[in-house]
Amino acid sequence: MEVEAKFSIPDEQTFQRLLETTSLAEYGLQEPALLHLHDQYLDTADGAILAGGYACRIRQQDNLTLATLKGLGTASGAIHRRIELEVELPQPLSPQHWPSSAARDLALRLGGCRLLVLHFEADQIRHRRHLYAGDRLVAELNLDRVRLYRGSQTAAASLELEIELERGGSVTILERLAEELQTQWGLLPQTQSKFERGLALFGYASLSGTERPAVIGPQPAGTEALADLLSAPGIEPDDPMSEAGRKTLRFHYQRMVYHEPGTRLGQDIESLHDMRVATRRMRAAFRVFGSYYQPKAIAAHSKGLRQTGRALGPVRDLDVFHAKIQSYLATLPPSRQHDLDRFLAVLEARRDSARDRMNTYLDSARYARFRERFGQFVETEGMGSKPVIVEGGEPLPYRVRHVAPMAVYQRLAAVRAYDEWVTIPHPSLERLHSLRIACKRLRYTLEFFREVLGPDTYSLIQLTVIVQDHLGNLQDAVVARALLSDFIEKGTQGDDRVLGGPAGAQADATGVEAYLAVKQRELEQLLDGFPAAWQPIQDSGFSRMIAATVAGL
Repeated sequence: MEVEAKFSIPDEQTFQRLLETTSLAEYGLQEPALLHLHDQYLDTADGAILAGGYACRIRQQDNLTLATLKGLGTASGAIHRRIELEVELPQPLSPQHWPSSAARDLALRLGGCRLLVLHFEADQIRHRRHLYAGDRLVAELNLDRVRLYRGSQTAAASLELEIELERGGSVTILERLAEELQTQWGLLPQTQSKFERGLALFGYASLSGTERPAVIGPQPAGTEALADLLSAPGIEPDDPMSEAGRKTLRFHYQRMVYHEPGTRLGQDIESLHDMRVATRRMRAAFRVFGSYYQPKAIAAHSKGLRQTGRALGPVRDLDVFHAKIQSYLATLPPSRQHDLDRFLAVLEARRDSARDRMNTYLDSARYARFRERFGQFVETEGMGSKPVIVEGGEPLPYRVRHVAPMAVYQRLAAVRAYDEWVTIPHPSLERLHSLRIACKRLRYTLEFFREVLGPDTYSLIQLTVIVQDHLGNLQDAVVARALLSDFIEKGTQGDDRVLGGPAGAQADATGVEAYLAVKQRELEQLLDGFPAAWQPIQDSGFSRMIAATVAGL
């Protein structure tokens, strides 16, 4: 895992001062060593490595040639964290000729034995300096003059600074250095890697010179643009369900892996949200497509997804609860904005504990095995698939066009089954929560098959999302009410399986009682508003849209 801070240097004068300084914060700086680097960014002509969530770079430095695969990762301010696999080459070679290594295995899994083509290049004049805490090497500081180009197209040269942690360093050191560089030196965080900037400037083109549409448009290639590179899994009506399922699983597996570095870092709660969503989509996909695989072939993958979801879920739930509390506090006068400090302290302690458990799981050999084996499964056509089934001498449906209409109607029936249970006065909160799950499964099924369904699919998804989100806010209010009530009743969070906290701790409950009253009103309003959110699903027009959207199959 590469962890580094990146900055733009505003002018040549600041660049020279950084070359001459002997220390940053409390860390000593070694004299600079001058290096000349030439980088080539390559991919298959159709961008398969990028689509898999990685950048491929061949770096030549004096007599050394290195092939590197870097995860696209995310940035939080100046700090970037991403997966990096590297192998030394005797000379620039295609991946099938690289020395045996994790980098070679990944490059072949993503791009096969297809030719790698040059998309753009970078030349750097680098001044490398090592940072020490006493006698201990903690980081490497690089001052770079960078030029990105493709053929005759050249971007303006830039002045940049990177600090990469060494094994003896910690993120705390990086944060301390980043703070000083911004406050004392006036450096600006560089949130994009050179690869991202090259994509934004040049897009992807083949060696023949025939232009292809840019993978990322002329706007800066931020996290969201990169996360959405794959707009659809590529399902076709004639695909066997097993291969349509594999495409769907691969699509969301790539997103899970893409958002993992940001999830680990924890600076942007949306990274964890997106990683959790990807795991949920894959679990839902196994419910739709799972019967078309050999049970033993997918049992470990399903288990790994469950374990990953369970590791991510508590952190995400606490992130959401914390964000809602902050939004509430922002509406109060300044004199009351500390009303929930004790409650927040307990909440944050529990969230930190949940994050520690999550990262322990993500660092475990068990998760690494799951990710590797599942990655192989989603990339290998036919792996684990059942043969086309014949029962009693008659073929059973197995292609998307055979099965998708039935799958959609089954999910619709599961949702509509709640009609008589939730249209009564004061419906059960537990029943409404179950309906939310049924709505989610209908939505996911529509999303999985949206490429082969009719043009009304998007509207159907949106109507289902309205109900799902309404019920989700209702469930959040129910959980918040229980936690706040426990705090008031016991002077702590009560059951430490929910939030934890020092047993017997006393708290001024006035602010918590006020917030509990707000959540109770919110819950009542959501219950009152549920019939309006539910009505479009009950309406016959929803059924007609379903019929129209599957008619083309």
